[in-house]
Amino acid sequence: MQEVTSETNVKNVTAIDQSETAILTAHKYPAWVKFFAFSIAICILYSLTFLPAYIGAARGLKNAEAAYAQGQFQQAAIQYGYVLNAVPSSKKAKIGFAEAVFSNGNPDDFPLGIKALQGITLDTDSWTRLSKVMPSEYQQYFHDVPN
Repeated sequence: MQEVTSETNVKNVTAIDQSETAILTAHKYPAWVKFFAFSIAICILYSLTFLPAYIGAARGLKNAEAAYAQGQFQQAAIQYGYVLNAVPSSKKAKIGFAEAVFSNGNPDDFPLGIKALQGITLDTDSWTRLSKVMPSEYQQYFHDVPN
């Protein structure tokens, strides 16, 4: 196969290339768009600073659940405590901590379990799990919340 080129073909290709680059000229964005994009980037970087703590809390939660499943209630309560130190608002960790404390059976620790449950609303499944291990004298502190 022979390759034939002529000067006219080269000129045509060059003309097409120049017209395509003219279409892709740089665009100037308004200042508010740049500011908004910069703000989003700052928010993303700020949220990434919390990532290591949340990853550690997720691992601690998994370890606590495994310890509870193995009947190591004291170890589970300690692990849930670590999770609550990292993420104090974790509802799952609060319920797990209370469940581990009540399952451990040490009456001196029962107030810690009640304190962990303060201010949260329990769904039916969580209440069923907790009521199995919670002493009956503490169950009086809980009441139904209307939907």
